[in-house]
Amino acid sequence: MGKSKQRRKEGENISKLRELIDEMMKFLETSPKPGDNEIRDKFISLDNDWKSYCAEHLFNPSAFILFKREFGKIWWKIYTKDKPRRNG
Repeated sequence: MGKSKQRRKEGENISKLRELIDEMMKFLETSPKPGDNEIRDKFISLDNDWKSYCAEHLFNPSAFILFKREFGKIWWKIYTKDKPRRNG
């Protein structure tokens, strides 16, 4: 595969990951706020969508954790943004 074709495919894959993360973020911002079980179900569903996408595109198994990892980073930034930091 040529480099430009490979970059295009990588861009498509990143776009898919962003799409799923954006969907989760929009879900969290809905009103009324979703409950813990609804959030858990949505997260599992989107993570499974990402895993299916990875399997369909024959990704390395290490790619299967990207949704959890990337969403976790965003969640952590949002959750800790307004929280005072503890010393020690």
